[in-house]
Amino acid sequence: MRAAAISASVEPIIAIVWQAISTSRRSRPARASPRASAGNPTASRFLTRLPTELLDQARRPGQLPAPSPHTPGALRAALHEHAVAANPVKIAPARFREGMRVRHGRYGDGTIRKSTMTRAGEEVIIHFDDVGLRIFAVRDARLEVLQT
Repeated sequence: MRAAAISASVEPIIAIVWQAISTSRRSRPARASPRASAGNPTASRFLTRLPTELLDQARRPGQLPAPSPHTPGALRAALHEHAVAANPVKIAPARFREGMRVRHGRYGDGTIRKSTMTRAGEEVIIHFDDVGLRIFAVRDARLEVLQT
């Protein structure tokens, strides 16, 4: 009983795959298709023929189903949704702040002009008394705090 239900649900998929293979054998383009070479990442027309109940679509709780890739603006909406998603990486608090006095083994004493947190860690711009401005990644620089 269960095997019959599985084979009945798989038959439309097999037919679609077979049609895609046989179509691609008949008309092999000498170069990339105009759709791909023009930078238009449109989904294959065969995807629309698959029954939606057979597709596994991973979604977050409370997320609406994704629109059809053929809907105007669907790609732009998907990119925007990804771009405005919250950053899952926790950024550590900055150890240094503007105005702190520090000492470096090679460049001597200096004042921190700016501290920025990046994906790689904290970066600081330091104005040293003798040599001028230098930019350091805090994880690589051996800085000693003189005055906070």
